[in-house]
Amino acid sequence: MQKVEDALQKGSDISNQGMALEDDAECQLIVDCNTSLVEFENEIIIIHNFIRDKYKLKFPELKSLVLHPIDYAPVVKKVGNELDLTLVDLEGLLPLAIIMAVLVTAATTGGKLRPEDLLQKTFDACHQALALEAAKK
Repeated sequence: MQKVEDALQKGSDISNQGMALEDDAECQLIVDCNTSLVEFENEIIIIHNFIRDKYKLKFPELKSLVLHPIDYAPVVKKVGNELDLTLVDLEGLLPLAIIMAVLVTAATTGGKLRPEDLLQKTFDACHQALALEAAKK
């Protein structure tokens, strides 16, 4: 990140330097940043798939109600193994319409409680996905 900040402060005028765009350090920095963003996004998707696969036995319908990985992870952390979702405050995590759909669906789901060790691994994956998203910004 320091390289990015230094490059932004320094500025550059490639047209006055007489060099090819590919030879410019700032151009390479931008390419590297874009590559890193793609890698971050790919890792988030891989982690999301892990979370979804581990949590589907608890609440199988959640994956069709909360589609975005960065919305899904905090919901899983908040719901955990709770059977009565009316006791879980999802405000601020999801829009109200989605919260209502989650609550109604949860009332009729046939999900099973997750063992504590598996639930903890799922929570750790949620934390990793959220940390990657924060680092991306």
